[in-house]
Amino acid sequence: LAIGNVKTVNDFVVQALKFLGVQVDKLDEGYRVFTTNLPKKLKPLLGSKNEVLISFDSPTPKGFKYLGRNHIFVEQMCQELVNNSIEKTNQHSPSRASVIRTNQVKIKTTLMQFRVRNVISEQNGNHEIVAEEMFLWGFQGDFQKSAFLSYEEANKLLFEISPTQNLTKEEQNYWLEQELENLSEMKIHLEELSKTRAEKLVEAHERFRKVVGGKKFKVVEPVFPMDLMGIYVILPEVNFDGGN
Repeated sequence: LAIGNVKTVNDFVVQALKFLGVQVDKLDEGYRVFTTNLPKKLKPLLGSKNEVLISFDSPTPKGFKYLGRNHIFVEQMCQELVNNSIEKTNQHSPSRASVIRTNQVKIKTTLMQFRVRNVISEQNGNHEIVAEEMFLWGFQGDFQKSAFLSYEEANKLLFEISPTQNLTKEEQNYWLEQELENLSEMKIHLEELSKTRAEKLVEAHERFRKVVGGKKFKVVEPVFPMDLMGIYVILPEVNFDGGN
């Protein structure tokens, strides 16, 4: 979320709160959050009251608590959901895989959410750190003949897509297993993608450094393989009168 804009943070927080079973009411200047159902580790981060007014706008309306992308509550809620998705410890565990049929695509489309990690170091020193980012990537059709999606296209699909036709559990398992088996064929491409993301990460850090000051970094090496955090297979509807 470190690079999320205001709308992204707004959408994430509101949807995440509702997913966690928290009542959120829309107001003219923000939202009213009823904190009763918040996880214990998150509740203190919004204060001790049972009702809290939050806003994502700056300047923040009087009486509202500002939540930006770097607010501790936003960061910890993101971490909570990621941990839940991996550990599957309760009913509030986001799914890391999904297979749906929809009339919003004409060809099979696969989206993958990766965690990209890179070892970077100071250009004039020996200090090394591991920098990481979440990166959404996707393609249409079979991987070897596919058309790759831009981040904007993949992100738009992920947020706007919805199922319009049912799939059996067996069908979902089949398509998911097919895509997971194809990962080995993607190895070279994914390594190149990781290197590209590493360079862009350092470029972004350099732009930030020029604004606020700080040390200059360079890429030492990407960490392979990238961690696959989520995979989403989007299938076109089937025409039961014959053909796709």
